[in-house]
Amino acid sequence: MESDKCFRNARIYIAKIYVMIRPYESSGVMTHNPEKLERADRLEELAAATTLQRFGFNEGAVLCDIGAGSGIFTFVAAGITNKTVYAVEISQNMLELLRSRTKEYASSNVIVEENIAGVPTDSCDMALLSCVLHEVADVPAMLFEINRILKTGGSLVIIEFHKRKTPAGPPVDERLSEEDTAALLEAYPFSLKDRFVMGENYYALRFVKTLAD
Repeated sequence: MESDKCFRNARIYIAKIYVMIRPYESSGVMTHNPEKLERADRLEELAAATTLQRFGFNEGAVLCDIGAGSGIFTFVAAGITNKTVYAVEISQNMLELLRSRTKEYASSNVIVEENIAGVPTDSCDMALLSCVLHEVADVPAMLFEINRILKTGGSLVIIEFHKRKTPAGPPVDERLSEEDTAALLEAYPFSLKDRFVMGENYYALRFVKTLAD
């Protein structure tokens, strides 16, 4: 139907505008340089495999990595699960890198999407926002889409910078504290289940979708 087509086009437009990742260095300068995203100290602190497994990601789970960047979590997840891993990213150089690495690593279960609207409804067991949420211009639009793609009982994992001066990250006034992040989820069917400090730069929270739409 024409109305359905219009609704989908509107969703794609929203997603392209708002599903954005802008990684920062300690200077606060925006960068999409994979070498900087994949510094040894950053990879060690994010500890992709440990983080995913700590939050229950397993071989039968479907993941949506929103703002996937260079694929730090995407390709680790693809090696853990036998199911699909969606890598959502709008930066053109990161999209090219993700697609190249998908072929290079023979990750046949990775699907690269330019926007979250391409991810099927009720398809994911876990959605991941790694250092993304503080950059989202319209949080309700983002959470609407995450609620759409997650199965009931699915997990939303949010990794953010501590709201204090740290060796890496954006200006402190642009960051979200754990309390800020939890407050943003209050109007949605998500319940906070786990939290932990990842290191001197990051914390992680896991929310569970508690109700069907």
